[in-house]
Amino acid sequence: MGKRKLAGKHDVERRITPGKLFPGNLLSCGRERRVMPSQVRSMEVSFELPFAVVSGTLVLPSVIEEVDCAVIAGGTFSHTRDGFYTRPGAPPRDALRRLARELALAGYASFRYDRPGYGLSRARDGWSGTYSQQAEVLLRAVETVRQRKGIRRVFVIGESCGAYVTCLSARRGLECDACVFLGPFCGEVEEVFDYNYGRLARLAEEDSSWREWAERTVPEELVLGRRYPEMLEAARSGERTFRLQVGSQRKEIALDRRIEEITLPAPEQFRHIRVPALVMAGDLDENVPPQHAERAERAIRSAPNNQVERVIIRGADHSFQEADPDRHRRLRDRYSLQSFTRPYSRRFYQELVAWLDRTFSSGEP
Repeated sequence: MGKRKLAGKHDVERRITPGKLFPGNLLSCGRERRVMPSQVRSMEVSFELPFAVVSGTLVLPSVIEEVDCAVIAGGTFSHTRDGFYTRPGAPPRDALRRLARELALAGYASFRYDRPGYGLSRARDGWSGTYSQQAEVLLRAVETVRQRKGIRRVFVIGESCGAYVTCLSARRGLECDACVFLGPFCGEVEEVFDYNYGRLARLAEEDSSWREWAERTVPEELVLGRRYPEMLEAARSGERTFRLQVGSQRKEIALDRRIEEITLPAPEQFRHIRVPALVMAGDLDENVPPQHAERAERAIRSAPNNQVERVIIRGADHSFQEADPDRHRRLRDRYSLQSFTRPYSRRFYQELVAWLDRTFSSGEP
């Protein structure tokens, strides 16, 4: 077992199980079919849960009678079905819409949905946005898609924390034929907060220009970088909220999801994945350490499940957009969210589709 690179290419790193689990060449398509944009249709699909009415978009390649379908579980930046992040001042983001389009042109259907409380998905009494509730939404989304005529097999794509949600769904009996994890976190909760916020606080302490920039541009993230250990300690003590003072404003942060991350550690949840799985990350990911992809792979293998492949896209960030090679500029892009404006990696889509083709080409996943 070891890392391999494509001959003549330097933008992909992968790990493949000896004996080659999946047929087909690394970048060839197992099934000889592709779809024209005019042959793609979309429709609105909704379903209800006690705590939410969820709406989303089902995208279908209309020229294929029976089609394999992705259910996309969006991550932290994907408040809406298209991947839009609603934080004031954030540049437009459409990562999930682009993903659905690339899947459709490759002959795969997809269903993506607005998180309750965003877009057309309505939160009801009882919705708190916990990972457990998001897992219930995903379970119902997969069930809804499976019931539709013309859908053959269903696979889940978990983006960022959507990977954790996918694992929690698997823990509850998720019935899917494959899983794809994009930029997954697989470690202690302190790691992700230190990587995102503690690092910013240290940069501000070491460099006055960084401090001035952070105080002006991302003051809340800077304060969180200094106080996240207290916040996590409050979560461990059973507190449900934590107060954060940012300048003259006081913000109350819900701790329900932090408690879940502590009591249901991510590495343990990946062991519930018993279907073919692909783990992908960008090697310049500044939201989740890229090495967490390898951790997720190891956790899945320990299930035991050897039907797993890991692919690292060189030069790509957390959203698989082309990242600035200069670390300091890249970090400022990440914190200011200007990274949303950068081009998306074509290699990412190619690798994803190639894996799907290999996985599903034999008729059974």
